[in-house]
Amino acid sequence: FSNDNLRYLSVSQALMDFALLASHLKASMHAPKVVAFGGSYGGMLAAWARMRFPDVFDMALAASAPIPQAMNLVSDKTTFYRLVTEDAKKADPRCPDAVRAAFATVLEHAKTDEGLRLITDIFQLCNTLDSSELDHFLQYARNAWTEMAMCNYPYPSSFLAQLPAWPIQVACKKVLQASDKMVGLAAAIAMPYQTPNATCFDMHSLFVQCADQTGCGTGFSARAWDYQMCTEIFYEQATTNQSDMFPPRNWTMERMNDYCQAHYGVSPDPTSTR
Repeated sequence: FSNDNLRYLSVSQALMDFALLASHLKASMHAPKVVAFGGSYGGMLAAWARMRFPDVFDMALAASAPIPQAMNLVSDKTTFYRLVTEDAKKADPRCPDAVRAAFATVLEHAKTDEGLRLITDIFQLCNTLDSSELDHFLQYARNAWTEMAMCNYPYPSSFLAQLPAWPIQVACKKVLQASDKMVGLAAAIAMPYQTPNATCFDMHSLFVQCADQTGCGTGFSARAWDYQMCTEIFYEQATTNQSDMFPPRNWTMERMNDYCQAHYGVSPDPTSTR
């Protein structure tokens, strides 16, 4: 996963691999038809496989495949987190305002050293929060809601984290039922980050900042996705605290270019997957 080797990580390479494998299996197994299917990034690959290799793939089922977003063709950059907020509103109409109020309290406390220590205690962070880490902490907090929205299934799941059925509804209840909304927010954010025997939350190991503002995960898979977000698959994101329930943050192409150049020495190519 060195920067030198990451250059081989591309949509074209993946599609050609799938096309070669499918052609081999089709011939050796005498299969008359081949159907590509996938979800999320896999869904995008399935669609592109059908478009680029129609002689190999007879059909594609692309589930939850955000192709317009992945090519940065969605003009409203607040769309993603507006939809996360709508999930919370569907769970309980009072939830978004309660979450906004909790984040506002966090930001107010973050103005002083005493407040930073209070945030550390309430959110059970492993190390005392420094003012320079506030942006990372807010992304860590927002990412918890992102993961719960992505896995907001009517049954327990372990796709991204160990989560109960309807996790957004459970998270909203934690915020709304708490007398101190910041305490409730802390309980909600802890849901996707809980690990057995852990006594605190290391926000730097649990959440890694990356080019994808909806989260990359952790480990080598996160680095791989981060690189792809810096080359072929990318999108601008924004939260405003008005269209959504999160503190304002605007992730522009300029900021993405700076990030990608600093980490990988590359810049996103807006024409590569169009």
